[in-house]
Amino acid sequence: MKKLILLIVAAGLFIQTTAQQTVVRQNQGTAAVYGGATPLIDAYEEAQPGDTLYLSGGSFAAPNLIDKQLVIFGAGFHPDSTQATSPTSISNTSFLVGENADNLHLEGLEFQCIEKYYPVQVDNLAIVRCRITGNPSIDMGKNGTASVVSNNLLIMHCVVEGYVDMEGVSGSLITGSIFGNRLDRSINNTLINNIFLLNSGSYGVFRYAENNLFRNNIFHNTASYIATSSSGNIFERNVFTTETVQLGDPVTALDNYLNVDLSTVYVNQSGYVFDFAHDYHLMPEAAAMYLGHDGSEVGIYGGSFPFREGAVPQNPHIIRANIAPSTDENGMLQVNITVGAQQPEE
Repeated sequence: MKKLILLIVAAGLFIQTTAQQTVVRQNQGTAAVYGGATPLIDAYEEAQPGDTLYLSGGSFAAPNLIDKQLVIFGAGFHPDSTQATSPTSISNTSFLVGENADNLHLEGLEFQCIEKYYPVQVDNLAIVRCRITGNPSIDMGKNGTASVVSNNLLIMHCVVEGYVDMEGVSGSLITGSIFGNRLDRSINNTLINNIFLLNSGSYGVFRYAENNLFRNNIFHNTASYIATSSSGNIFERNVFTTETVQLGDPVTALDNYLNVDLSTVYVNQSGYVFDFAHDYHLMPEAAAMYLGHDGSEVGIYGGSFPFREGAVPQNPHIIRANIAPSTDENGMLQVNITVGAQQPEE
């Protein structure tokens, strides 16, 4: 029954979106619909902790501060999976996460920046299948040295194009994602099956990284510097383009792949900037050769949670929509919508 209700909500979102951006707020089995100029802000103001907000395609102004435990789903960001709906984007330059936002889940959105001020502890923040385009893209230690530690940040199946500051975050999992810039101050986190596009010269892809596990990643940097001013990290089964790599000191390096020509790795990829036209799948020979710790291929399509094609969010997704341009002689509008239910992660 819950799945049926969600499918009806998804179809309803699309039908109303033909006229305007729409948000549906779900609270304990009941639903409220918001339209107008600021539907996301209006839905947020009335939301109770634990509510789920479903956003249609289109551009939304968001509250400057997210300070509630919510689940926020958009229609997605990838053009391959949002032709029927258009992507869901947040128009704010950035928004802040407040101390009451433990267990906040953001999925299927495109936005510029998410920030957390350094005195604030926010645990179990999840950013899933989102595209983050600003610089910085993620700043978890804004305006100073962290005085508290937030735990269990999840970044999964994302495209993160700008700088990331992980200060004050520990015990986190970053997986199946593509990064286009530097990632600093990561301490006691796990980064597995990612792609790091940055070609940084002597600055390094990571700075001030301590006691992290880097496993099954692909690094594009043509210089040997990967981790600078860093110590205590483990690098296992990663792909590097140089014969020697600078990984900090002390470091544990296990079974990494060195001096790899990336033109022999991807199906279709070039350069150091994310591009929707690129294909980040590994060629069959590379997928069989460059194996990760678990025996699956390195990169975003390996590991326990391979990248989902089109970065489709786990809420019911509109695959096709055919809507007649006008009503018939009886005043009826022909609408044919195909909605697919996604499988949530375990």
